[in-house]
Amino acid sequence: MPLRGIIHKDFSQMRMFYMINILTRRLRQLTQVLVLTIVCTIATITTKVYAETPQNQIVGSGASFPAPVYSKWATNFAEQFKILVNYQSIGSGGGVKQIKASLVDFGASDYPLSQEELDQNNLFQFPALGGAIVLAVNLRELNDKIVLDGPVVADIYMGKITKWNDPRIQELNPGLQLPDLYIAVLFRSDGSGTTYNFSKYLAEVSPEFNQKYGVGKTINFPIGLGGKGNEGVAAVLPRVYGAIGYMEYGYAKTMHMGVAAMKNQYGAIVRPTEQAFEAAIQAADWSSLTPNVSNTPSEEAWPINAITFILIHRDSPKKELLKDFFSFGMLQQQAETTSLMYTPFSTEVATKILSNPQTFALPE
Repeated sequence: MPLRGIIHKDFSQMRMFYMINILTRRLRQLTQVLVLTIVCTIATITTKVYAETPQNQIVGSGASFPAPVYSKWATNFAEQFKILVNYQSIGSGGGVKQIKASLVDFGASDYPLSQEELDQNNLFQFPALGGAIVLAVNLRELNDKIVLDGPVVADIYMGKITKWNDPRIQELNPGLQLPDLYIAVLFRSDGSGTTYNFSKYLAEVSPEFNQKYGVGKTINFPIGLGGKGNEGVAAVLPRVYGAIGYMEYGYAKTMHMGVAAMKNQYGAIVRPTEQAFEAAIQAADWSSLTPNVSNTPSEEAWPINAITFILIHRDSPKKELLKDFFSFGMLQQQAETTSLMYTPFSTEVATKILSNPQTFALPE
């Protein structure tokens, strides 16, 4: 073939490829616009449906501790039942205030209300979820080797044990070369259900702590530095060699912090594991709706635990819908709950809670 014919043929092919490329690019752009339009339309329709049917919405607020779990439950519940659940993480105190004022359909608190307070506000409460409180530490290579027990932790937070190589800590850690280093104590400065459950544990294991400080959402610790929320404690701990601070296990795990093992009331050294947390919750006395989940009677149990409670008005028009949501979460989302590093109740315990005459079965 003559050279001119070859050049002409190649040019024709190039022009054809160029046109195909342009058409492909424009088709892709049109497809993206179409997809975006469909997505926006669906979002608009969904919003409109929920806005026009408030009976198909659930609004809750309260403790930050269970927020990741309630958000996951809400997402899965909405996908399956087309019911929107909006949970606002504003702290236990905020959730209690909002449910008392009937601003939300349910409140969540990491500490239970007294029966008198429930009666005064026409509320009922029930436990929905368990979790562990741990001592995060910054001891570098000793982070996951250090062992503590309740009385020692109480004395650290009372300022009676001030160095990591104190003989009482060394006795719990034979073979470890503990540093001659002052302990930097960190605590929650804000009102916190975590502080409530942590101080409850310390009050149980230390009569002196109980007498001086008692149990509360805020404790006037005589030593250390306060941080607002888990974020405040976590912001300081990695920067201070020798620091110790209490927080929910899921948060410490997510932030890759070192966590001390604990010696429980049976003298067993327990590592913070899913099995140890489950053993603690299972061994609690479930004859009431406000069981104590710290120092439960099991050699395998993690000693410091917490329960988050749900508060609902007895005459709530959404009581059946709320029961459906929490039944879904507590009975059908146990694997999801565990994956988020929280402790679900067993099917037996959850069923017992949901059918208790003091909760959803309460007569109208």
